[in-house]
Amino acid sequence: MDIAFPGFPLAPRGFSRLGGVFHTPSETADVDIAPPHTDTTVVGASGIPPGRSSAFPGIKSASDLAQRFNIFDHHALREAHKHLRGVDPLRVVTSRDYSGGMGQLALHRAAPVHPALNQISRSIRESAPPGSTWLTDISHPHELDFDGNIYGRLFAEETTAYAREYFSSDKSCASLVLHLTQLQSWILKHVPGGKLVLLRCDFGSEYAKQGHGDDILTRALSAFCDANPGLRVYPVAPRAQMHNAVELVVQKVMGHAFMNAIRACVGGPICGFLHRGGCFQHNHRISHSQ
Repeated sequence: MDIAFPGFPLAPRGFSRLGGVFHTPSETADVDIAPPHTDTTVVGASGIPPGRSSAFPGIKSASDLAQRFNIFDHHALREAHKHLRGVDPLRVVTSRDYSGGMGQLALHRAAPVHPALNQISRSIRESAPPGSTWLTDISHPHELDFDGNIYGRLFAEETTAYAREYFSSDKSCASLVLHLTQLQSWILKHVPGGKLVLLRCDFGSEYAKQGHGDDILTRALSAFCDANPGLRVYPVAPRAQMHNAVELVVQKVMGHAFMNAIRACVGGPICGFLHRGGCFQHNHRISHSQ
């Protein structure tokens, strides 16, 4: 019977495998093959032979469990401990930070905002026309789809996170202006009293000049803003695209698209359809309270 081990190819019948090389029976006739090793070491109660260190030491506390599995949420720790076998009872303290301080750093907590400033900011947002502020980002290039596109540019409305996506064969300034024109047309048609007033984006080359100068926007985008009085474009700082809130919407839409592709066993030429389906699912999962 042929036996294959993970990571090792299956040896043909009549051949043996020594030193990572296949040999014929005549080549291995004079080779002494050691008998299989039988470990008769007595194993202790912990499952580790006495005097031998383990790469996976026993879990003796909730901190050990958190570090072993990268679980820092108290409820998740209790659930994980409930489903583990051979682990002594552990006490999870709700007030303790099991992340070693990393949880607080991950929150990116900023200085508190003065209530008056917060009220002013809220009043400005509430007085803005519906559908006036949009966030945008472009996808990574995917395989050429049926329409000849390899990029998808997603727009998300700031208040409701409603998403629209438009596609192109490149990520040039001309494609950006075309997508903004399409978004404007959609807002005028579907949002009563809506008007595109503010666009938030990252520091991509289609939005901002990658050098010094008084005008940070590209020539094509500046011309589009001049043709649409009142439109403002605010790029985030360079290499700080994580501060563009549209990243969260992109993750949700792409998650739906990938899951649909896996379930249907499709991909490649229908990437554009997968993106559109992801947008549809995202928009229909938005809370109606928003």
